[in-house]
Amino acid sequence: MKRWILPSATAVVLAALTLVAIGNGTSTEAAGRPQVVSAFGQVPGTDLIVHVTVIVPEGQSAAAAAAAALRAQGARPFASADFTTTGLVWDQFFDERSENDFVTQYYNSQDDPTGGGRNAFENTQGTWTGVGASSFVFADGGDTTRCPSLVRECKGPQTFDGNNDVAWVALRSSTTLAVAWYGTSTDEVDIAMNTKFTWAINGDDFDVETVLLHEQGHAVGLGHSTVAGAIMAAVYSDVQRTLGADDISGISTLYPASGSTTVATGSISGTVTNSASSIEGATVSIDDTDLSTTTGEDGSYSIADVPVGTYSVTASATGFESGTANDVDVTDDGNTVVDFALSAVTPGTMVGVDWISYSTEGGKNGDKHLMITVHAADDLGQDVAGATISITLSVDGTLVGSGTANTGTDGTVSWTVKNATSGCYTTE
Repeated sequence: MKRWILPSATAVVLAALTLVAIGNGTSTEAAGRPQVVSAFGQVPGTDLIVHVTVIVPEGQSAAAAAAAALRAQGARPFASADFTTTGLVWDQFFDERSENDFVTQYYNSQDDPTGGGRNAFENTQGTWTGVGASSFVFADGGDTTRCPSLVRECKGPQTFDGNNDVAWVALRSSTTLAVAWYGTSTDEVDIAMNTKFTWAINGDDFDVETVLLHEQGHAVGLGHSTVAGAIMAAVYSDVQRTLGADDISGISTLYPASGSTTVATGSISGTVTNSASSIEGATVSIDDTDLSTTTGEDGSYSIADVPVGTYSVTASATGFESGTANDVDVTDDGNTVVDFALSAVTPGTMVGVDWISYSTEGGKNGDKHLMITVHAADDLGQDVAGATISITLSVDGTLVGSGTANTGTDGTVSWTVKNATSGCYTTE
């Protein structure tokens, strides 16, 4: 990771194999769909936390859209997004005296624009409850006519009434898809889906089950994930009704299976070779996790403490084509053997990011224009012209832009973020 300090902002840039072009810093919409991001905020002077899922208006940055949605809820953005849990932990799963080892939720179908919201609600409860390595359980308390007491748009003061309600509410913000309110010292979560939007239950945008599955993850106590493929990622990328490996690891870590003090895990081991020859120093990583290792002199590797689940595993080494094994099952206390045979590549044909540089100039109101330049080179160190470079740019955990561009004859491509405001910038 490379860190670089702006005079008015901190930039954290992660140089990946593929990187980017942002233009003027505004977001690029996915084909036919506006950008959707999530953010956390807190009501000043209270322990009330709110999570919003927001549609980014055309021409506005994601950070500005999220901040506006939080203001509409009377909250301020968190100063940092460096967390994976929210501070909410349901005590009944750890208290041996508790007779209710579950979290009861109630569903209000009034004003449900789809007529199928209850089915989506039940599915999301079952998805989070169905993690075998976790003791967490959602219980369906039935239907209610209550407007969730913590939701700001409901009548009366915001208060903890002891009920965990999910309802459809006309939220103040016209860009907020959903909100989840909860406390850090009182175990209660209320969720509101905004009736101002056209929702879908057949897999189209905006998919009720996808959005609610994300909000339910916050009800469990999970924060946002930076792992691609996780339902708890801060960006709505597509319809998703299953949990990713990182989501499973998160709930299993917070609430280990009954009778266990640790998450159920297994291991993955094997060898990486080139025909009959061993490859030393190859990197073997489990996709969508932080788990990886390198091979020894004999080409062998072993990755321990892998949470029970199904994964894709990738092996890579300089001078060889990468290999990926899909649908790798890890069982409790089991060892799964995955061997790789990598093919050598012709020197000069492997292309990657050689270096990345940063500079600032100009700007208004104390902000600076941030210039980022990426250099692409082959494995012989030669400039690569015409290489397609793609990146996404986030600030304080919220996606603000993405794009692609090709390198010039010198192997470089540059882009500018105008008037970059203070924050923690991340490019991938």
